Amino acid sequence: MSILPRLDDDCALELINRLETPSLAALSQTSKTVFNAVGQHLVQNVSLTRDPNQVLSFCRFALSHNLAQQIRHLHVGSRTCDNTRLEYVPSATTHWSQQQAADTFAGALADVLERTTKLECLSICGGAEQLIESEPRIAIALVSNPPSVSLRLPDLGKNSLFALETMRAPPNLIVSTNLIVHDSASELESIQTKFLTFLATNADRLYSVDFDTSTYNLLAASHARRPLQFPKVEMITIPHFELSPRHCALIFPNVRYFRNSTNNFAQVPHEEQEMIWPKLVSAEGMARVVMLLARLHPSVRRLHLSTQYGQGGRSYFPEVCKVLRSRDILSLAMAVEIVDDSRAGTGPHSGQWLVAPHFKTEYLWIGLGEAIPQARFLSVYFRRPSSTYMTLEVLFAALKHEMISSLGALPELRYVSLRYIGLIARRDLDKVIIPTEVDISELWFDRIPSLEYLELDIKLWGWKRTWWRRLQSNGSADSGAHGTPGRIIQVSHEEGLSAREYFDWEGCR
Repeated sequence: MSILPRLDDDCALELINRLETPSLAALSQTSKTVFNAVGQHLVQNVSLTRDPNQVLSFCRFALSHNLAQQIRHLHVGSRTCDNTRLEYVPSATTHWSQQQAADTFAGALADVLERTTKLECLSICGGAEQLIESEPRIAIALVSNPPSVSLRLPDLGKNSLFALETMRAPPNLIVSTNLIVHDSASELESIQTKFLTFLATNADRLYSVDFDTSTYNLLAASHARRPLQFPKVEMITIPHFELSPRHCALIFPNVRYFRNSTNNFAQVPHEEQEMIWPKLVSAEGMARVVMLLARLHPSVRRLHLSTQYGQGGRSYFPEVCKVLRSRDILSLAMAVEIVDDSRAGTGPHSGQWLVAPHFKTEYLWIGLGEAIPQARFLSVYFRRPSSTYMTLEVLFAALKHEMISSLGALPELRYVSLRYIGLIARRDLDKVIIPTEVDISELWFDRIPSLEYLELDIKLWGWKRTWWRRLQSNGSADSGAHGTPGRIIQVSHEEGLSAREYFDWEGCR
């Protein structure tokens, strides 16, 4: 007889909801009864990124066990479309062959989509045209039963645009087009008209849009003869800055959150001296675009900015700090690029910051501390495509510098993220004294009394992405509160990601 009490249904459900997917998968193998209990939880959030055969296997699994109705979030395709926009990606991930994907799982995916009843988010990365051309039932399923929250459909072409013309899109829409250039002018115009009809049908429903260059250009070019306005769109993602500020304000009048893709060099409306969106709160993307928007919009509270590697100049960091000081910034993310002193022809290889040649480490922390006195969230990521042991010496000197205490003067700073993005050979690690994650976390919590969470995402051999939290005061001797050292513990990825989302956006919604 078991010494453990039986769990009632509510307790069992709560326990299952707290288990990660690998734990649920292992638990489901213990018996048929257990599988029936946890199977529905296994398929609620699914990301299929390995290869087309994995997608096919999952679809068959969901169909054979009658689980398609339980799917809420489904991501199909390469990992590359999930890359954080502000990261330097040292090597590209190979995309799936779009035709291979269509031939392998299009029919099975259509079977699943026809049976979903709770689907909230669907993301298909690449090859939407080939999938729909191979299996028209995919488009029919999306028209009759679209996801309720978000939809990603890249590379739409003639067949898919015609098939999806009447679809009622969810409020968050990510689409791009891939129209064949050798189509006749009349046929191309017909396709564009269908696409504009689709956008017009959903214009009053959309909250967040992420379009490709050709779509924004189409909206601008057709505005005179067929003006479209998206009154409810509050979040917009633009690959470059295709739309003029005037068209931005006319087509998307109520934007509060702006994102500029940093994968390509961005155009900047140099001469614009008036605000574009009076309610703008957040801007993410290339530093030149983000800084322009910050200068034009006193309402901004959240700035996440990046530069192309090698584009930082002598005046970059002071200019950024000047803009930051003029705004009440609550959330800031920025890149710091590491180069060798020898590139400037000055002395030994000790490393310096690209944000300003010969920029001393302490000025980074002092400058940030003075520029963002109200900040609650700070993310600093250090970058170098190909690193040596000298790069690591600079990195850890910065992460342990005494001037980190400058950030301790920020009374509301609750979350700090420290990241390193780059490649380093294993042989170089032996040449550097590498502190432990515990050493780094304890130092930062000690220097910043208000800090609640520290995220460490240092891409080194043996290091993993971790989160650390200061224990809240509960009356015990080793517990801490704001302003006291307290005890530091490592927390789960789920708690860390939740805290990141909360503090990054708190006060910026």
